[in-house]
Amino acid sequence: RNLTRRDMSVHVADWPGIDESAIDDDLEAEMTRARRVVSLGLAARSEAHLKVRTPLRRALVLVPDGRGLDDAIVEEVRDALNVRHVELITDLEGLVDYEVVPNFAKLGPRVGKRMPAVQAALKAADGAAVRSAFDTAGRYQIQLDSGDTVDLGPDEVDVRATSHAEFALAQEGGYAVALDTTLDDELRREGLARELARRLNDLRKASGFEIADRVRVTMWTHGLLADAARHHEKWIAGEVLAEGWELPDADAPDAPGVERVDVDGYGAAIRLEKI
Repeated sequence: RNLTRRDMSVHVADWPGIDESAIDDDLEAEMTRARRVVSLGLAARSEAHLKVRTPLRRALVLVPDGRGLDDAIVEEVRDALNVRHVELITDLEGLVDYEVVPNFAKLGPRVGKRMPAVQAALKAADGAAVRSAFDTAGRYQIQLDSGDTVDLGPDEVDVRATSHAEFALAQEGGYAVALDTTLDDELRREGLARELARRLNDLRKASGFEIADRVRVTMWTHGLLADAARHHEKWIAGEVLAEGWELPDADAPDAPGVERVDVDGYGAAIRLEKI
């Protein structure tokens, strides 16, 4: 009813009329690109086994045809992928290694006994140079230790792309997202703070608190989780409506109302009290 400003619920109201002047085709196209980028970024996170709640330092984004993204759209992408910075790039140079593997079924009958020498030469070849030659000339010439040269076609070898160890890469249809997976204690603390806020809100719900109830949090834990709770205390308190916050140094008591929880692999005991 707040949406319709009438007694009729929005669920039974008629659709409003279309304001053709409000349609922005360029913005819709840019949001379509942004959704592709976010989808690939989440796929890269999944492949690297990194939860979305774990913040990352940066995302390197490749959009086809060198198209950019508006600053406001970049911020949406940044928030959706939970990265500190989004950098737009024009190619994957320096982010991807290429391994060149012979297609034995195609190449074997042509090179015959020279296949071991060809395979060794391909293993030592610069994969990026092989890929570039196929893209520009459609052929690549390789020299064997014997001094012979062999002219290769793109159907005779397989150029496989692998991301560098510190990046998680996902690419499709000219789009690519490379996530910097290097984590330091600052990023780990922030990720734990987000996970802790989620667990505390789960406990609020399980305890039957109303959504606006203020609570007092007492938590017993150690190590990096304790550091995260202290470092991000103000933010976590705001997320769970905590007006009291204690982290005693003593061991947790075995008492009613004290819940044992796991926060991303770290053990903690928590007591929530309604204020």
